[in-house]
Amino acid sequence: MKGNKNTVSEEALSFSKQQYLESKRYTAQEKDVLNALLSAEEEYTQEQIINIVDEFHRRVVE
Repeated sequence: MKGNKNTVSEEALSFSKQQYLESKRYTAQEKDVLNALLSAEEEYTQEQIINIVDEFHRRVVE
């Protein structure tokens, strides 16, 4: 049912650090990154999580 106004965009939802760590959507390596970088007191959207993981992978090690 395309165009249904009652559907909620997946990216609009926000979840806790623990919920992302328990998700089957992420690899063990991605969960390690999220565990180190996310705050337990905040909630994050899917878009924020993608950006956090991408930024981590693009970091330059000095």
